[in-house]
Amino acid sequence: MTEYIYEKDLFGMKYRIVTSPIHDKVITCLAECLDMNIQDLRKYLIENLDMSFLENIPARYNSWRIYDAKSDDIISSKLCMKLFSEYIPVLKDNEIKEIREKVDGMIKSGVTQDMAIKQGKEMIREKFSKWA
Repeated sequence: MTEYIYEKDLFGMKYRIVTSPIHDKVITCLAECLDMNIQDLRKYLIENLDMSFLENIPARYNSWRIYDAKSDDIISSKLCMKLFSEYIPVLKDNEIKEIREKVDGMIKSGVTQDMAIKQGKEMIREKFSKWA
């Protein structure tokens, strides 16, 4: 039986997608949103998404930006929660909910909003590195 080489390892093809000019701009924005290294984010996306989903990241990101511009939820916006749970669903709803509850709890306990958001970003990065 014939086996096709491209079925064994799609890393190269996926890498070409995430480094294309449009994708590179979007993934740079995603990495900046999380204060994350762009190469780590690329690796996570390549390992966890299929090629058709990777192709659609710019459109999904632009849809989220339109939604986010209308949103009043500053914390969710700064943590890109809807982006990573609905538009580019790489984190599970329960993971996002858990992070949001922890961030809200920190703010209620007296931690500054900026520090709580920084901790929330760190929690999201941990989830990414856990699954990568």
